[in-house]
Amino acid sequence: MSRPSSGGGSSYIDQATDPNQPGGSGSLQANFIATIKRQKKFVTDFQAGWQKIQGAAETALARCGTNGNPNPQKILDRAALMLIKATDALAALEEIEAEIAAASDAPGVQTEKFYELAQQYQALVSSGTLPSADEISEAKIESQDTGDVEPGSLYSQLTRLNSPGACAASGT
Repeated sequence: MSRPSSGGGSSYIDQATDPNQPGGSGSLQANFIATIKRQKKFVTDFQAGWQKIQGAAETALARCGTNGNPNPQKILDRAALMLIKATDALAALEEIEAEIAAASDAPGVQTEKFYELAQQYQALVSSGTLPSADEISEAKIESQDTGDVEPGSLYSQLTRLNSPGACAASGT
């Protein structure tokens, strides 16, 4: 049974689940939405990093074949796997985001639905579908243009393969 809080007014339960109360389910909902948006940004950046690496690897493969160092085909294969991971992760996050929006638009307090969605998100986090912090960091670091620094990022190494004589072993 829900009792008024001391001094009258709404009960503690009503206050905790009132989206208009500071710290109520509205705040939980806002924090949850912010978490999903932040995770989507990480995955989008991860995806952009691997797309940049993939582009450099495609160019290097066309110029050097598989004789470049690093081997452009091996990098392309890895990029393809990471881009599939990014696509799957974004789809899962967007599904949760859509369910949050639907629950937000539904009448009444949706505390139970948000709890279910939070559990769904936790399952997603532990599933390996989302890129790990190490994978996100790797994409960020390896997609940077490090110029002539040796060995440099994957992106820079692949870009250098386009220089004259860089893939002399392949005869191109």
